[in-house]
Amino acid sequence: MPMPHSVDGDVHVKERIVTSSRCSCACVFVRGIFGCLLLLAISGAGYGANDDDADRYDALAPQAKVVVLADFNSTTGTHPQGGVILASDGNFYGVTTQGGRFDHGTAYRMKPSGSLTVIHDFTGGPSDGVAPQGLVQGSDGALYGISYDPGVVAHMGFIFRLTLDGAVEVLHILTIDDGVPFLAPIQASDGYMYGVTGEVFQGGAGELYRISHEGDFKVVAPFGFGGLYSSRYGQPLEGDDGNFYVTASAGGSHHCGGLLRITPTGDMTTLYEFRCSKSDGRSPQFQLAYDAAHEYMYGVTTFTVPGVFRYRDGAVETVALFKKDPGPLTLGPDGMQFYLIDAGNLYSISPEGEKLKVAELPGPRQHHRKSNQEAQRDKPSLDQDRLRLRTQPVNSSSARDSQNYATD
Repeated sequence: MPMPHSVDGDVHVKERIVTSSRCSCACVFVRGIFGCLLLLAISGAGYGANDDDADRYDALAPQAKVVVLADFNSTTGTHPQGGVILASDGNFYGVTTQGGRFDHGTAYRMKPSGSLTVIHDFTGGPSDGVAPQGLVQGSDGALYGISYDPGVVAHMGFIFRLTLDGAVEVLHILTIDDGVPFLAPIQASDGYMYGVTGEVFQGGAGELYRISHEGDFKVVAPFGFGGLYSSRYGQPLEGDDGNFYVTASAGGSHHCGGLLRITPTGDMTTLYEFRCSKSDGRSPQFQLAYDAAHEYMYGVTTFTVPGVFRYRDGAVETVALFKKDPGPLTLGPDGMQFYLIDAGNLYSISPEGEKLKVAELPGPRQHHRKSNQEAQRDKPSLDQDRLRLRTQPVNSSSARDSQNYATD
């Protein structure tokens, strides 16, 4: 295993600084080509626009302090993906999909001060894969994630375990029949990890799977092309009742996706089918989120009707609309507001749908002109193009949906 190497974070203060080790963190967001790691601290006191930038904030929005803790580069890795997690040791962990020693992505540790340490450089081989897509910490303290296999067409991805020191072990290989994974599985209360996949051209329609920390793998419930299918960029939500709730991005009577409830034993129920209307939306993605009282589940719709919806007792209603596809929802530290990113801005959304812009996020910063070698490296790879081809639909009924589903 390559030895970890450290790169001090380029700390940049935007607006008024809030010390990262003391703030209430509503969410952590990773964006950009080379990328900036953004810690978004939502102040619990004070309302009103910033006097210097009043045109960029809604008058009643809570003041947001945006601190860029670290920049990414070709050494630390580029194209960060899947956000970051706060692990039990008090540090943040995440992955990049390109860059690093072998240009196949990295896993990194970041201290609250912004100092980055690469703990693993992905080699691109069968021992770890390429382009990891996010991490989650298991109940055993290890980190778990997914990556891709560039060498075998029938292999859709690896599920791997990563120690906090950077040692990687592939636990299971997802095949063309399983579907394409997009994000790491979640840690469930029964001790297993649960994840979902998306559909594959001439392959599986996606599934809910479980895997143990030792690698014992089981398909809990396959999705079907005759109904709802393909959980794109999603993760299951473990409900209060012990069942799993999943967004299906495609299929259904209106070809607009839907919501599924799946028991740990694999019994699957369609809870709702979207109609592509402003009252409910189209093609839900990402993980569902409870409100503070656990009365509703909230989620995000995309494409022609981008917005935020809430679900309860078989009914869905749109509570907020956006012009572009929003990112995943995060419930804030006060339990009263959701937060999400849309078009480079941070928004707060009340459970009733009041939408306020609270911060404009700084874009990625380039420190030097790219060399020809870097420019060639940052082009989409053939492996990425092959992944796009893998994820095209197999039936004409969902063809108009799939045009928007190419991976980034």
